[in-house]
Amino acid sequence: MNQASSDPFVFLTLGKKSKKTKTQDEDNKKPVWNETVLIERTDSDESAVLFWILDEGNKNAILGYTALSVYPAIFSKLNEKYHLPLFFGNSIIGELILHMSFKSK
Repeated sequence: MNQASSDPFVFLTLGKKSKKTKTQDEDNKKPVWNETVLIERTDSDESAVLFWILDEGNKNAILGYTALSVYPAIFSKLNEKYHLPLFFGNSIIGELILHMSFKSK
């Protein structure tokens, strides 16, 4: 991530819904968020989950971002591990690794 010292958190959105993780304040260059985030998806929602890594200690400056299409995961209905490239501008600066599952109602 693009950081010397930061207090990063993940802000994720799916359509108009959004969630925020806890802030990592240990100045860790490779922060780990071991959290479960639930977002209920409707048919009218966007087709991708957007992930923004932001720095709470620097007015929520963008440290990196990525996206994941929800359609492959919805159809597989499996617990999947994803390795997503983390971008800053046009450069890949790292990787966001997440476990994601989709459940039907």
